[in-house]
Amino acid sequence: MLEKRLRNMIDLHNHTTASDGIYSPSEVVAIKREMGRKYIAITDHDNMGGVEEAIEAGKEYGMTVIPGIEISCADDVHMLGYYVDHRHPEMQTFFDYVAKCRENRDRKIIDNLNRLGYEVTFEEAKSLATSVMTRLHIARALVNKGYFDVPHDAMETLLNKGMPAYEKKISIDAKDALALIKKAGGIAVLAHPGKTGVPDEMIAELATHGLIGIEAYHSGHSLEEIEHYKKLAGDLGVAITVGSDFHGDLNRKLPAVAPFHEVCWILEGRR
Repeated sequence: MLEKRLRNMIDLHNHTTASDGIYSPSEVVAIKREMGRKYIAITDHDNMGGVEEAIEAGKEYGMTVIPGIEISCADDVHMLGYYVDHRHPEMQTFFDYVAKCRENRDRKIIDNLNRLGYEVTFEEAKSLATSVMTRLHIARALVNKGYFDVPHDAMETLLNKGMPAYEKKISIDAKDALALIKKAGGIAVLAHPGKTGVPDEMIAELATHGLIGIEAYHSGHSLEEIEHYKKLAGDLGVAITVGSDFHGDLNRKLPAVAPFHEVCWILEGRR
C-alpha cells in the first residue's frame, strides 16, 4: 500500500515559460502539487531561467524542486542534467552560446516563412517568449496571425524536421553535454531515448562517458519501451528515472507504472 501511495509522486521532466512550456515556473509547481506530485524537476531547454522561481514556489507548497536542464545535443540526443549549478562559469558560457545559435536559427526560419508567403516577424515570435525562444513560439505567432488554428498544425506543416521552413539547430555533442553537466556539479540522464530513437549502442557508449541514468519511464514510451530501457539500464549499470515531459498539457500523465523505489535515488542528489 505504501508503494502505491508513493507511486507517481516524482516527476523529473517539466518545462516552463523559460523555454517552450505554457505555464510559468511557479504555475508549474502549483499544477504539479494539484496532481499529487511531491518531488519535481524543472528541465527547460538549454537554459535554467525558471529554476529559482520554481524552487521558491516549491518552498511555499512544501515540495522539493530539483534544478535541472534539458540540453539538445547532436544526433537527436536530449540530455537531462539534475542538480546543475546554473551559475557555474562554463554553464553561463553555454547559455550565451546557445542563445546566439538559437537566434540565428530562428531568424533563418522566419526568413524561410517569409519566402513561403507567411507574413510573420522575428519580433512577433520573440514577444511570446519569456526567456529562450523556440520553434513553438514561432508556431504560436503563426496562430496569432491566423494562419493556423493551433501551434501543432504549424509545427507539422512548416517547422518540424523535413518541413519547408525547418532549419537545423547547431547542437553540442552528447559527450560534451555529459562533461558540462558533470563540471557544473550535476547528474546526467538520457531523456526519452525511445521517443528520439537513440540507438542502444550509442547509449552504451555514453554510459562509459559519465551517463548516470536513462529516462525509462517517460510519457511517450510504450510499456514495451519502458521494460526495454529498464533492462538496458540494468545491463549498463546505470539508474532509471521518470518524467512526464510536461509542457502544459494538463491531460498528459506519467506512465502507468513508476515504482517509487526504482526512481527515488535521484532525491539523494547522487548515485
